[in-house]
Amino acid sequence: MKTALTILGRLALVMTILPAFLYLFDVISFSALKDLMFAATLVWFVCSPMLQKIHEQKAKEEN
Repeated sequence: MKTALTILGRLALVMTILPAFLYLFDVISFSALKDLMFAATLVWFVCSPMLQKIHEQKAKEEN
């Protein structure tokens, strides 16, 4: 679970930056840019707190 969330979260962060460059070089349209960045932001906002909670639980167990 932790590995999957880490990969998904990092991929989502990349997908918040990559569409801007694709739009800059006229590879995708503006509406595609907005859709990709919105979806990636949602995925990151879901994965990040879940992953942070896992890290906090692990830190509590070590203490």
